[in-house]
Amino acid sequence: MLYALFAFVLIAVPHRVAGVLPDIIGAVMLVYAVVNLIVFYAVPDSDTEVGDSVLAAAVGLVLLLQGEHSVVTMGVIWAVFSLQETAAEMNVTFREKSYTPRNIVGYVFTIILAVLLMFDPFEHFHTHIRILGVEMLFSVIVRRLRLFDKGKEEKE
Repeated sequence: MLYALFAFVLIAVPHRVAGVLPDIIGAVMLVYAVVNLIVFYAVPDSDTEVGDSVLAAAVGLVLLLQGEHSVVTMGVIWAVFSLQETAAEMNVTFREKSYTPRNIVGYVFTIILAVLLMFDPFEHFHTHIRILGVEMLFSVIVRRLRLFDKGKEEKE
């Protein structure tokens, strides 16, 4: 629910978000990385990915240190992360031959939005924040639809 609320904020007031977004995302990524690394060392059978955590820490530090000057960096990194996540989901979907028109449309939509984030992020940052909000809302909707589909399948 908070994810969807944050998406609405991104869409409604991108100019206010633009000034603090690098700090927020940088801090969240850094905390995420530190917690994951603690879990990795504290829990013997943890499936925490150290490489992902180190990458998140590095990106988080860059965003925090550059602040508002990290607009281009943040736009491109966010786009690459979105593309990487979508590619991983597509790999599973196609490997398991569980593709549907709905998830294909979702992949295409997410890829288009991610590619748009890479085009001139400095000049159109507010638009990119709105696109990010739309992408976040879209992912919430797709997840809800998937849960709905799973619920229908389980009842049958």
